[in-house]
Amino acid sequence: MSLHQKLMDDAYNSWGDNASYETFVDSLDEKHQLAVLTGNLNYQVENGGFVQWDINEYISKIDLLIELLKKHNVGKNGKIVIEILEVVKDSKEDLEQIREYDDEYEEEEENYYEVIGMYDTEYYKVGNGFLKEVEEKLKKM
Repeated sequence: MSLHQKLMDDAYNSWGDNASYETFVDSLDEKHQLAVLTGNLNYQVENGGFVQWDINEYISKIDLLIELLKKHNVGKNGKIVIEILEVVKDSKEDLEQIREYDDEYEEEEENYYEVIGMYDTEYYKVGNGFLKEVEEKLKKM
């Protein structure tokens, strides 16, 4: 078992029954946060793309994920993932602004899912290398 998976397992075993995902992640130390957030990102995107990652609400911690990846300088694949995440974040914020002022936002939502879905292929190209970089960083933390 990889260190990444062990850290994720340890973190999930500590999750309280009534805690939200956000509260759970916030309760973890940085090492476990990095493991959980990158593990969830990879699993969700590999199995259903960025749309699934968003719909299942893992996107709620995108700011922290970007912050941790930048802070720990995960590597060249990590830099590509950061660029992708920043586009996804900006697109999500644009959609949220539209939702705030317009009840009829279905077309914009479809466009948003199209935009973020275009980055699935880019992630697939770097995903394995990205996880190897994360594993190496976790070993040094």
